Amino acid sequence: MFNPFDVLNPNLVIVIGLAGILIGIFSLMVFLKRRILKLVGKEEKKIPGLLGSSRNLISMLLLIAVGGMLLFLGFFFIAYHNFTYEEKVAFVEIQPISEQRCNLFLEEFLKDGKTNYYKFEIAGDQWMIEGDILKWSDYMNFLGLHSRYRLNRVRGRFIKTEEEISISPTVHSLIQDEEDFLWNILYDVGHKMPFVNTVYGNAAYQLTGKPKKFEVFVTSSGFGIREIELNK
Repeated sequence: MFNPFDVLNPNLVIVIGLAGILIGIFSLMVFLKRRILKLVGKEEKKIPGLLGSSRNLISMLLLIAVGGMLLFLGFFFIAYHNFTYEEKVAFVEIQPISEQRCNLFLEEFLKDGKTNYYKFEIAGDQWMIEGDILKWSDYMNFLGLHSRYRLNRVRGRFIKTEEEISISPTVHSLIQDEEDFLWNILYDVGHKMPFVNTVYGNAAYQLTGKPKKFEVFVTSSGFGIREIELNK
């Protein structure tokens, strides 16, 4: 997927754009000042004629316009990055055991740089990962603040509802404290807090029928799953 951050630095684009605007405005002010002084007879230095003045004026206006365009593009690329940002949170590998049963290997990336490894047996046509999401207000995303999250469970899931009801589910916890005080408070009053859009539970699931590997990521809207090649 194309990322403009791979080919340019938006901060540099903003600086260049701002510099162009300031230089253009300063030059325009000097241009207007000299012509006003010329009209009142206080400008002693020779100034360009009509053709030269027109050329200079167009150049200054063009510099301001290009600077404004670069400034806009810089902020646009930053907003694009912040709203499409994906944080990789885990790798999942599936190894089928039977038609509706598999081993699930989970590599979870923690905020402190550590990694947790799990192996679970899952019953179902699909595996599902669940967690908590704190979604910030959109303008906080624009400023670069990304969603807070917590993975809490992995479970099996059946496509048919009657199988989901009749077959005992396989549910595995990824956390020690399932009655986490902070997340309970956030669920209760998070939507009333400044800068917070909502706090909610989120889940994503995929099929278990073939040996596959996936990456789990979180965006501004919740968890996502993307299949990757097994040799990665």
